[in-house]
Amino acid sequence: MEQDAARQARVEAESSQAAASANTFEILEAYRPNSTTAGLFEVVGKPKDGYYTLYELKGILAGYIKEKQLADTRNQKMVRLDTVLQEALFKKGEESDRLPRDQIIER
Repeated sequence: MEQDAARQARVEAESSQAAASANTFEILEAYRPNSTTAGLFEVVGKPKDGYYTLYELKGILAGYIKEKQLADTRNQKMVRLDTVLQEALFKKGEESDRLPRDQIIER
């Protein structure tokens, strides 16, 4: 929780510095886990109530895929989906056992 608050403060400070130096505003896009993705954040040990940049989300997903060895051995662009990723990425009724890496972050 302290790390999340520190990261939030850093983002705000960087935004303030950039705006003050250029007299412009920088809009940062941040994402917050929802009830569907909360399980993934629990598994990787990240706070569910934090805000994450797209860069941070990509890192979290890449780390999880690497740790669980979910990359397809024949085609590294494809990722085998375990239960945690399926629950985080798909709505009820949707299902798949693999997805291209670039589509995972889009979901």
